[in-house]
Formats: sequence, C-alpha cells, structure tokens
Amino acid sequence: MAVKDFDWDGQVDFGGTKLPEQTPIDNVVVIEQEVEPRKGGQHPIVVLVLDRSGSMNATDTEENVSRIELVKRYAKDFVNTQSISDADKELIEFCVVTFGSDVEILQDFTPMSESKVDFDSLQAGGLTSLYSALIVAVKLARERKNKLIATGTPCFKPVIFLVTDGRPEGENDLKMEDACRQILHSYVDAEDGKSPRMRLFVCGMDKCDMSLMDSLCDDKQIIALRNADALKEAFALLTKSVAAMSVSDVNDLLHLSFENIENLGVLKGHQKVAKLN
Repeated sequence: MAVKDFDWDGQVDFGGTKLPEQTPIDNVVVIEQEVEPRKGGQHPIVVLVLDRSGSMNATDTEENVSRIELVKRYAKDFVNTQSISDADKELIEFCVVTFGSDVEILQDFTPMSESKVDFDSLQAGGLTSLYSALIVAVKLARERKNKLIATGTPCFKPVIFLVTDGRPEGENDLKMEDACRQILHSYVDAEDGKSPRMRLFVCGMDKCDMSLMDSLCDDKQIIALRNADALKEAFALLTKSVAAMSVSDVNDLLHLSFENIENLGVLKGHQKVAKLN
C-alpha cells in the first residue's frame, strides 16, 4: 500500500482558521491512495474516525477483550455487511481516519465494495488527538465532495462517524479546540437557515466528554454508550442508516435511525442522544 503526504494548509483550506504549530496534524500519514470516483448513481460520503489512544486497551467488556478489538470487529462488520447491496457499496465513498498521539488516514476514499482497509493493524496507545482527527476528517470529506461535484457526480452530504472513549489531550488543547470549533462551525453547521453541509455523529463511551462534544458544533447527533459492548449496536445503527441512503434524495442529510433505541433523550433542543445498553 502506498504512502503519500497529506497536503495540509491550516490557513488557506479553512477560511483563515490558523492552527497552532507543532500539532499531530503536521504529521498525518496516509496508508492508501485515493481512488477516482465512479460516475453514475448517488454517492454517499462516509468517514469513520476511530480512537486508538491508550485507553482503548481497556478490557472492560463482556468477553474481556479490549475496546480497540471490538472497534476493529464491528468496523469490519460494517464494511462487510450484507445489509447494504453490492451495487450500493460501489457508490459509497469510504474513508477511515484513526488517531492516538498522531493521526493516520488508514484508507483514503475508496468505493466500499473495494475497501481493503486493514483494521487488524490498529494498535491502541498514546494520547488522544481528537481535534486533529476531526479537522483531517472534515478536510477530506469537503475535498471529496468538491471533487464529485466537479466531475458532475451526484453525492450526499458527507457523514463523519466518530468513535472515542476519552477527551482530547496532547494537542495544545485550548488553541486546537478553538480551531476545531471554528472549522466545524464553518463546514458542518447550517448557515442562513439552510441545512448542514455535513453531518457529525459522535459515538462516545467511558470518559468521553459529552458536554465538550456537544459544544463543538450544532449539527451533530450523539450516541452515549453505556459500555464498549454497545459498539455492536452503534455500528449496526450506522449500517442501517447508510443502507437507507440508497432510497433517499441526494439533498437529504443522513439521520441515524433511533426508532428502536430505548432511553431516547433530547440534548439541548433538537439534538438526539441515544443511550445504548
């Protein structure tokens, strides 16, 4: 698998938002080259953002396996699911970003049907470069959407699905938090009464700071997992919702299907929180 440089410019690409120097985002590694999009059909754009920090080594699960092992298992199940047709998988633009002390693009955008992402290579360790990972995910999603539009290919608004068990650490936190917040506000949140340009889903467990996640941007949905074992249901929820995109209008936003989830609550008005057992 090829490795390429991540073309990063924190000021030009993000409307003047200046990032602090010496952050994990300066050394992003890309494991696979981007694949040219295929024309025809409506293309969902899906970015998985997976935490592989040291806390993901915790074995507080029913099987006494680590959280990272469950993430790998259910991420593979998502890619290999039969709930999404082969024809639809050919249209899904799929990318995987992981983060610990650094940020890695484990797979650049590839049709889901051709994904060969090596989830088994993930090893948990290090700090939690969450802000950097979100900024990378937004940049990738925005650029892919623009590329599809430029080639006349209809596409859905991008979906970013974040899985984490902690809060950001080791990133010059206050400055990075401000930069992340500005970027999410600029490229995720709605403006002037229009619908959001992207959709962010936060799937959090253990020490994930839900108040912080809620404050980063307006247009997101949060899934609060009671424990790591609920990752199975969280990824099943994502699978069901992405599968439903094939019969949706290209201008629609993806909404996670919470209908059968107990303890559905409301977070700050219209934002939904599912507490998965």
